[in-house]
Amino acid sequence: GENMYAAVPSHDVLLVAPENDRSGILTLQGLVRDTFFEAPTKSLLSKAIYQRVDGVWQIVATAF
Repeated sequence: GENMYAAVPSHDVLLVAPENDRSGILTLQGLVRDTFFEAPTKSLLSKAIYQRVDGVWQIVATAF
């Protein structure tokens, strides 16, 4: 969807969830936390959950 949620916790991970899905945001938050605390990666990027609104990406939540 045009207003989907997305997270980019590291250079090699892109996570998406459908718009207006509260459980999707919670799932993204959990996956971002897992990436930061459990995955052995050196390319961490962002703890933010974004939503595209009117063509612009906005932060709507953070993982922690």
